[in-house]
Amino acid sequence: MESAFNSRKVKNGFTLIELLIVLGIMAIVAIIAIPSFLGQREKSQIAAVKSSAKAAVGEIEALLDSYMGGAPFLLLDETGAEICVQIQGGNIYTTCQTMYNVSTNINEYNDMADVIDYLIKHYEGQRYKSPYNTSSYLFVKTPAVGSIVLSLAGSKTVSITAYARDLSQPVFEASITAR
Repeated sequence: MESAFNSRKVKNGFTLIELLIVLGIMAIVAIIAIPSFLGQREKSQIAAVKSSAKAAVGEIEALLDSYMGGAPFLLLDETGAEICVQIQGGNIYTTCQTMYNVSTNINEYNDMADVIDYLIKHYEGQRYKSPYNTSSYLFVKTPAVGSIVLSLAGSKTVSITAYARDLSQPVFEASITAR
């Protein structure tokens, strides 16, 4: 006589209808989740550009204070090496040698345009990359998607303009005037 246990049919695996129901549920979840995920990604990229621009404001203000005082300042070059930048033809008390005891990697600037060039190279040396295109640097001279543009806005003013995808609408703007 067979026991009740042996007479039952053992069921292995899932039926086709069960698999189709699970795939249908997964498709519905994907349809809902993917657009919201892409929206969050765009928001995080915009936030990254904005926060980098805001952080640069304080650093540039400090550098412009040194510029106005004729004092040298330490930056990175585009390779990441530390350099000292001093005013061309400055007095002997405000040189890289006297202020920082640096006698190598000394660079000179003539005006604010030179300072902006050194700033852009400084951010390249720190390897700040665009969140939209990781092969592009974040700080640049001309607008690009996901960039922060540093430009001269007068003899003593640096303009900072940050862009996301739309180059006609900046996500952040600030002007820093040396005093």
